[in-house]
Amino acid sequence: MRRSIGFLVLVAACLAGSQLWSQDWPQWRGANRDDKSTETGLLKEWPKDGPPKLWSIAGLGSGYSAITVKDGRIYTMGTSGDKEAVFALDFNTGKVLWTASSDDKIFEESRGNGPRCSPTTDDKYLYTEGAFGAVNCFEAATGKPVWKVSLTKDLGGRVPQWGYTESPLVVGRALIVTPGGGKGGIAALDKITGRVIWQSAEVRTGAAYSSPILATIAGKKQIINGLAERLVGLDAETGKFLWDFTEPMAEISITTPIEHDGLVFASSSPNYKKGSGVARITPEGAQKVWYDKRFGNHHGGVVLVGDYLYGFFDDMRCVELKTGKVVWQNPSVGKGSLTFADGRFYCLSEKHMVALVEATPDSYKETGRFKLGGSSQWSWSHPVVVGRRLFIRDQDALTCWDVKAK
Repeated sequence: MRRSIGFLVLVAACLAGSQLWSQDWPQWRGANRDDKSTETGLLKEWPKDGPPKLWSIAGLGSGYSAITVKDGRIYTMGTSGDKEAVFALDFNTGKVLWTASSDDKIFEESRGNGPRCSPTTDDKYLYTEGAFGAVNCFEAATGKPVWKVSLTKDLGGRVPQWGYTESPLVVGRALIVTPGGGKGGIAALDKITGRVIWQSAEVRTGAAYSSPILATIAGKKQIINGLAERLVGLDAETGKFLWDFTEPMAEISITTPIEHDGLVFASSSPNYKKGSGVARITPEGAQKVWYDKRFGNHHGGVVLVGDYLYGFFDDMRCVELKTGKVVWQNPSVGKGSLTFADGRFYCLSEKHMVALVEATPDSYKETGRFKLGGSSQWSWSHPVVVGRRLFIRDQDALTCWDVKAK
């Protein structure tokens, strides 16, 4: 009997642990790469000075990496000494668990130094991509290097003007990366060994700055990503070219594409006046549904909730997915980024203002805001809500707030 009780206690502990980390954020924009959390029980309004701060750490160096979370560990990239680095931190305290070099030098640029990738976790392994194109696989628990591949030397790519910015995508046995260039714009690497499974010889466009997604359209799994001046769809198993969509794509395309029921949304930097658009994907290719060159998304990402797209097109806008109709727009916190959880958007201005906004097509409804201390650089690392906490990386610092409803 005593043995049975002990067994039940062990099972209960395991279940409690699995529930605690059921809302992991294992990659860029979350489990489904859509920047939507399924968490509930969060604050609907913030106190005057914002939610309670739980902890803040410094020492992460330079870079625009956001965080990912898996099994009680936070992962992010930055710089350490004269090298680009990846950090593993304790979820509850921010304490550094391990640090590993991801490149032997630091990417330097007037808009900000260091890596831009948010690490990708896949149970045992962690994958990163440096601004110079070094793709690394580490043991997630220890930081021990497993393999390394260069997007330039090994895959024929060329470093974009502002550095490689994508976050790699795990699809089954493969790690999807975007070297750009003559050998093939997108490649699938064996996630255990790093060897090339396929490289898209039919698509040799240069790399842009967005990250790939996986979509299943008409029963076919596709890799979708933005390259310089074109959004492309490839067969996920073979890398075979399926379609492209060019109207909304500029050379500087940062926004991760969105797919929903065979509709694909794409947008590029408003500075290049290429705008935003939606295409319907069919076996015959991509058919334009709508295109509007008057508004584009720079770096802040767009989130689909219900039938509406929400994002910062300079100001914050709600746009109907199927028609491109702008339902409302509001200055909000100014140009920035956002993530969604429990009926609210967590909005972060590039000038360090944070706001809580109701996710509704009725009108802009703000229910709290506060100002970060802020670094001297733009605040371009996207916010993350996981474990009922809000995390914001701002260059050297990472800060954690309690957003759980009391």
